[in-house]
Amino acid sequence: MLPVILLDTAKARVLSISPGAREWMAGLGVYRPETFIERQLADNDGENLSFRELKEQLSLHHRESVSFIDQVELVDDVGRTRRLAINVTSLPLACTRGDQLLVFVSGVMSETDDDTAFQKFYQLIGATLTQPSLPLALNSILSALAKTTSQPVSLSVSIYRPETDSLELTTRRDLPDALTEPLKTAAAGYGHGVHATAAILDRPVLQDLRKPSDSLPRALAAKMMAAGVTFWASWPVCGLNGQLLGTLDVYGNRPGVIDRLSGRVPLAIHLAAATLERHHAAREVQARVQSLERQALFDHLTGLYSRGKTEEAMRQAIAHAQRYKTPLALAMFDIDLFKRINDTWGHDMGDEVLRSLSNRVRQTVRGADVVGRWGGEEFLLLLPETRLEDAMLVAENIRKKVEDGNYSPVPVVTVSLGVADYQLGDTPETLVKKADEALYAAKEAGRNRVVAHTGSGYREAAS
Repeated sequence: MLPVILLDTAKARVLSISPGAREWMAGLGVYRPETFIERQLADNDGENLSFRELKEQLSLHHRESVSFIDQVELVDDVGRTRRLAINVTSLPLACTRGDQLLVFVSGVMSETDDDTAFQKFYQLIGATLTQPSLPLALNSILSALAKTTSQPVSLSVSIYRPETDSLELTTRRDLPDALTEPLKTAAAGYGHGVHATAAILDRPVLQDLRKPSDSLPRALAAKMMAAGVTFWASWPVCGLNGQLLGTLDVYGNRPGVIDRLSGRVPLAIHLAAATLERHHAAREVQARVQSLERQALFDHLTGLYSRGKTEEAMRQAIAHAQRYKTPLALAMFDIDLFKRINDTWGHDMGDEVLRSLSNRVRQTVRGADVVGRWGGEEFLLLLPETRLEDAMLVAENIRKKVEDGNYSPVPVVTVSLGVADYQLGDTPETLVKKADEALYAAKEAGRNRVVAHTGSGYREAAS
């Protein structure tokens, strides 16, 4: 029978002790367990650290289970001493008040086994907290838990996916293949499965599948019993701030197997929680890096390339044109009388015009062309392998595409474009300056037109 002790750590007394715990302590030579335990709870200076540490950890983590391995020196009533290493797991009782606590004491080892136990313990921590693969890390935890019992048992970990509010089966050990698909996903709600019920109740749930229950669908219970599973226990796995990370599940065909594992599960839960939080944090960092990279590459409003990315592309295009003696053209354009749009219809409508116009321009140019937001309502279009005459045709197509667009309630939106081509010796600055001067000439000529910088003057494209 499982050794279980109910403690009141605030008053340093034993409320009750199971027959299994009495038998366990009697085997250690302790014949009055209540007196012995109360002495350990009250003793702040003694050598018996496990129960005192339990009390200290409880004060810091009252609503969390605690599991640790410690060395203790047990002295029985006739003065005999045994130095042992024991595995102590505590579970605060949500249904009681004060500092009442359930304690499962197991895993007693002789002194010669201490180093081996601690070595295995830290090897497990290393394997789970440094393994880059989440399934492999979780599998290490399940493997270690499975080795603590000689009885057949199946184990699994399901991860909570907040985006779908569901539990997803991630890692399994000795789970019958027939149950993989039925347990693949489950909505995180009462009655969708023992694990889903444990997750929503935020407490462990043990279900005898042979008895009627509303913790899982009848069809699922029937499939599990057909696969030889009659008992299903599930523990929620939570992070440091209490958020649900997933569940750890044990399946068997005898309740005694699950009872024997219950005292060892909390350590597995702590390792699983740390592992999941580490991988969640890594994904968040990766997502943040990707977001920053996107912000550096793209303009957040229009989705076009940012000015920095456009400048980089222009430097590369000029270097390519210089090396291979290929043509290169640049078009600079902006929205005519954009300030009037903002003043008349508001800045929100102005932003919508920028987005709509950007989409139209993106659909007009080639995949090899680079279009970016240069600033405000001003844009830059880089046209590799394109001569001046062809660039003027592209610019004219853009002008017409923009003018034909529907920007309601704005009645009409037009752009003016200045085009220039690369000449030997041009730098990004001089090429932009030529296109900008051509754009200014287009504005001076009445807007809504394309003007090219020819080197010796300006030439307007035929509309």
